[in-house]
Amino acid sequence: MTDAAPPFRIQLRKVDRDEFTAYRWGELKDGEIVKRYDRGEDHFGPFEDIVEHSKELFADQADPADPIPWLRLWHNYGSQAHHPRADVVHPYLDRHLWGETGIVLTGTLRGLVAPSSYVETVDALHIGAYGEPTTDTPLTVRYRIGDLDGHDLRNESAIAEVVHPTVRNIVQETLETYHGLYVEDYVDFDRFVVVAMYENLPHCRVELTYETARRHDWAAIEPEQIPELANQYYNTSAN
Repeated sequence: MTDAAPPFRIQLRKVDRDEFTAYRWGELKDGEIVKRYDRGEDHFGPFEDIVEHSKELFADQADPADPIPWLRLWHNYGSQAHHPRADVVHPYLDRHLWGETGIVLTGTLRGLVAPSSYVETVDALHIGAYGEPTTDTPLTVRYRIGDLDGHDLRNESAIAEVVHPTVRNIVQETLETYHGLYVEDYVDFDRFVVVAMYENLPHCRVELTYETARRHDWAAIEPEQIPELANQYYNTSAN
């Protein structure tokens, strides 16, 4: 199990339509303001005004500490660049998550930071070939396990003990977000590709098609079932 994972932060930014420039407005953690940007407030007014307005627009059950309502409400700047845009900021990532794809990947990130996941850093998190046009649409996760006391990851059973719960959490949280928020019409992926790295080498790779994944109740899946459920499974200690 990992130490307590760093929290999600939400950053709001908005476009000055006279300058055609986007400015950071402020950031929130656990639904509370933790940072204001002077240039954003100079252009758009007090950050707390948009925060309170946003909370008024949330559905009754929405939790302001949850990043998803912010992403749903402010998923882009709008056709006339008149809305703020919400980005998820997280220390595991070297880029922000936003838009409908960001909603899905935020679900994936929830799986990575779940209490039973073993994750030190995330090297890749994207749908399709990131930055390139493609018709191949895997949801790719590549992460590093880090050093774990009491686990020799040259041993197949030890890899299974730390990797399989993480894979289960990734798939479960992604599908719950994907189906629960009805973003299937906007975001498409055909399979999960999860690669666990240890000491700069890929020690375990799991590929699972979306069609296979959606047929199971992942809340009821035991980690040891992962190899038999996977469409492709590679474990360096077993191959």
